[in-house]
Amino acid sequence: MAYQKSIDEEAIYLSSGNPLPTDVDAMIHALLHDTFKDAFNSIWKTSVLKGYSLSDVLNDVMTVVSAVDFPNEVLGHIYSSLADIEYHLASGANERLQLGGVVGAFAYARAMMVE
Repeated sequence: MAYQKSIDEEAIYLSSGNPLPTDVDAMIHALLHDTFKDAFNSIWKTSVLKGYSLSDVLNDVMTVVSAVDFPNEVLGHIYSSLADIEYHLASGANERLQLGGVVGAFAYARAMMVE
């Protein structure tokens, strides 16, 4: 008998290992609104539970960030920081430590927008 369950968007994302758009949106929300500790813990928990690599998360976060209307200085800071983090990840750096860098980059970007 053929497999009866339908193939939906979630099944495709989960089988490919790419973060679900809803998870990326939740991560972006945490980066832009939560405390450092809450954002870090939320993103780490989601990544571990669903098996996302930080590199895959960063790719999707960058796609969303590029569509947001940040001031140029803030956008430059985010791009520069995330590029450095991606370089470190490609060189074998610890994902948990690099996630701290991601959260820190967004915390600093938020502080830049308040000034």
